[in-house]
Amino acid sequence: MTLHTLPLDGDGQTSPLVRTQGNEARARISPDGRWIAYDLAQTGRREVFVQPFPDVDGARSKVSTDGGSNPIWSPSGGELFYAVPDSGGDGLWAVPFETAPECIPGDPVMLFEGPYDLESGSAGWYDVAPAGDRS
Repeated sequence: MTLHTLPLDGDGQTSPLVRTQGNEARARISPDGRWIAYDLAQTGRREVFVQPFPDVDGARSKVSTDGGSNPIWSPSGGELFYAVPDSGGDGLWAVPFETAPECIPGDPVMLFEGPYDLESGSAGWYDVAPAGDRS
């Protein structure tokens, strides 16, 4: 499968962006526009990855450690949230990031424990507060 871009000022034609042997979905661009996060199923389980944007030829980094989907950046870009729908890790997780000059993920931390119905619906079942706080 492939993630595509759609120019807003063009003729409505999409262009391939990220192409792997798996199934990419739910892509999100970082607030500074330099990184793209998405989930990818290559081995039957979704994982969250980050790579440079818009030049996606740079190295892809796996962010999740035991499954993950629906990534959302914090407004500052210093944290990435994602969901884990599998048993043993059901919940919402956060990964701190350094994003300049390169993207370096920290260790994932569980914020909220499930179970949640994370796979039945769109990517918009949760969001991050505009101020980036967790209250």
